[in-house]
Amino acid sequence: MKKTVAMKAALCLIVACGLLANCTSYMEFRRMDLAADNASGKILNLRFAGDPSGDYTEQAEKLVKSGFLDTRSEEYGYYDIRFEALTKEYSPAVVALYYVPAFLITLPLLGAPTAGEEFTITAHFMIFDSKGGIVKHYKKTDSFDKWVGLYYGNATGKGAEEFSRLFAEIFEAAAADSEQINKTLKDSGPLAGQGVDKDARSKIDGWFKNG
Repeated sequence: MKKTVAMKAALCLIVACGLLANCTSYMEFRRMDLAADNASGKILNLRFAGDPSGDYTEQAEKLVKSGFLDTRSEEYGYYDIRFEALTKEYSPAVVALYYVPAFLITLPLLGAPTAGEEFTITAHFMIFDSKGGIVKHYKKTDSFDKWVGLYYGNATGKGAEEFSRLFAEIFEAAAADSEQINKTLKDSGPLAGQGVDKDARSKIDGWFKNG
């Protein structure tokens, strides 16, 4: 009888988790507060190649215009950032405790963890010259785990922390390549006008499509 009651209680907790957190962790890219502490200023100024009215413009500008680029110079090319995440669900070992009556009282205090997600994240930073030709593409990948419970599961904060770290590593590598990058940008010449040049946009879009 006690075992039956315990199993029913465990089932209720699992159902509750499903209702409140869908038993899956998630990351809201648009709400990530990204910051990469790199004020080297070694790379010539660049213009954002993405949609200026898009949700990621502010994130991109905050990352690269906070000292990483030499914003005192003319704009000699374009940049873009992209981030992606793949998830893999798993069951944490603590799930086995749902069948131990003594732990059923304490599990709700722990948030009743019933699932976990492994996030594999990738950060991209691209530099294009004034004609839209690719100059450099940097990519960094890592992974982290996030448990899901009754009142937690949002991985946005953790994701922002991990993406910020990856972009900091990327910017460090880019700063080390600044001499070569700047030479290529200067050979192509500075930007003119506003926004992204039509021909340059076509080449940049083609690179993303085929890359």
